[in-house]
Amino acid sequence: MIRINLLPQGERISTSPVKIILTGISALVCVVLLALYGYGVYCQMSIEKQMQDVRERERVLEPVREQMEAANNKQAAIKKKSNILDALTKERKPWYTIVAHFSTVTPQNVWLKEFSFTDKETRIKGGAASYSDIAMFLKQMEADTLITEPVIDKAEKAQGLNSFNFEILVKVKGVQ
Repeated sequence: MIRINLLPQGERISTSPVKIILTGISALVCVVLLALYGYGVYCQMSIEKQMQDVRERERVLEPVREQMEAANNKQAAIKKKSNILDALTKERKPWYTIVAHFSTVTPQNVWLKEFSFTDKETRIKGGAASYSDIAMFLKQMEADTLITEPVIDKAEKAQGLNSFNFEILVKVKGVQ
């Protein structure tokens, strides 16, 4: 069967393959553009949802952030005070450790009565059972690494007692 189109030229439906192909391509382009637009809208909504979630998390974590800032401020204040204490400690002389060290070099029959500290030297007053105990004390101080230049300033027999009083001048390393 052969079809014959008797409609006037302007009213006839074109059946040329070029027009069909162009119509198909335009329809395909419209569908692709609509898909891209829909994908853009989807991405925008997804990003807005993520931003909303981030804002919500930020709002929830705000008290924690404030606590962290307060803790950091306290830590900075403590560090500042610690630095001040360190500076003060470096300026002071460790007399307790020096006196405790003297107890390690003191022989059994020697007792210490008084310490006088100056910037240059330390004066030790004490007593001993005999002169040989005083000499042993001097020898131990000479052999010690912390104590230098021990010199007897005075050694005499105590009145009415069976002991001897002495005064020794020494220099302590790290104190001068």
